[in-house]
Amino acid sequence: MTRATLLALLAGVALSGCARDGLSLVETPPETRWRAVTTDQDRNRLRDWRKAWVAALPAARTADT
Repeated sequence: MTRATLLALLAGVALSGCARDGLSLVETPPETRWRAVTTDQDRNRLRDWRKAWVAALPAARTADT
């Protein structure tokens, strides 16, 4: 076997190892789009984040002194 033939054979074997055969060792990741997985409670917290921030400021300022 010549060196070029051996190199071509090894390159083919290496590339075939990278080919996708339709099987996956990793499961499909769960839904990550936040709008699809949030609850009504999460939406309310996101909607009212500034109110909670402003309400917590006096306590934080008191603790800081």
